[in-house]
Amino acid sequence: MFCANCGAPLKEGAKFCSKCGTPVQREKTPEDIPAAPSITELAVRTKVSKRIPTVKWLCGILLACVMVFGVSRVMRFSNTPCDWCGTTPTLSYKLQNGDYAHICKNCRSYCMICGEPATKHYENLLGTMVFFCNDCYQELQELSEGLS
Repeated sequence: MFCANCGAPLKEGAKFCSKCGTPVQREKTPEDIPAAPSITELAVRTKVSKRIPTVKWLCGILLACVMVFGVSRVMRFSNTPCDWCGTTPTLSYKLQNGDYAHICKNCRSYCMICGEPATKHYENLLGTMVFFCNDCYQELQELSEGLS
């Protein structure tokens, strides 16, 4: 074996060239080269990598089902007349006392005070749902804090 830098002959097992001091780079033997994965190992890796997205999809679908079920327990579509205007169909909101408030799409879309698009709703003291825009909701919050 010879030094790759200066070409001087190297002693067996030397780590550096005795003439120029360059580190000796051993030639790689078959034991040093990692073996290629077998076909069965590749097949297992492929199956595992295909399985992971499937599990993620199933978890996502399960989460969506749980959310739909949860919302359906609180709100339900109904043919009961609207508590405010009397039209149907309505969406039924479960109240704290276990009853349902029935509100049509039009009444839940607009603020009960100013008529702007509604963004908030809550159960009032009369036991029904009322809908407000952000501005009117803030004013009501400030008013209720002032009365407390």
